[in-house]
Amino acid sequence: MGILLEPLILFCVLFLPGIGFVSPGTLVFSVNRELSRIMVYNIPSFALMWYVLGLTRGTRLPKPGIQDLKTALITFPGLLIIGLCGSLGSLFFRDLFLPLSIEPPGNFFQWVVMAFSVLTTGYVEESYFRLYLLTRLGKTEPGKGVCFSVLLFSLCHVYEGIPGVLNAALAGTFLSFIFLKFRSIHGLAWAHGAYNAAVYGILRILPPG
Repeated sequence: MGILLEPLILFCVLFLPGIGFVSPGTLVFSVNRELSRIMVYNIPSFALMWYVLGLTRGTRLPKPGIQDLKTALITFPGLLIIGLCGSLGSLFFRDLFLPLSIEPPGNFFQWVVMAFSVLTTGYVEESYFRLYLLTRLGKTEPGKGVCFSVLLFSLCHVYEGIPGVLNAALAGTFLSFIFLKFRSIHGLAWAHGAYNAAVYGILRILPPG
């Protein structure tokens, strides 16, 4: 249990406050909210995670490289497929929850702010759920590390209802195995951010309702 104490404390500090505070309905894109999120939450959280990682024995903080780009190009289509399956699967649960509707950015400046937001969010989540957890908990028993990572990652998406939790579980499992295979945190963060940006893009293309 002792080995789980630090990860659980970090999870509570970084992610628990946001769980349950997103109400069903339409979430209108706000530049001020996203800029505040980037400056007040994303960047400090990323700095904290990499500070902790720097203190973790056996953890190397890598620089971006061509291998990361290759990993991102492999990971991004996989996330899109999982997201598509999740969207189709949500049709079976639409009577069980009130979904969260997200309004996409409306102009060029908003899209730029959104891009920075999803990229920094990708780095925060991948640094904790993959690089940190799988390095700390998966050294001797990778399976247990993956299970714990997927469990916490899914918990962060409870506000999206059953489809969101299932989608997060599948995506978290996929991302965990990609990390164990390639050890590319930058590639995962880029793919994670690109996927979130693609969701906004799809919402902009689709007709309302």
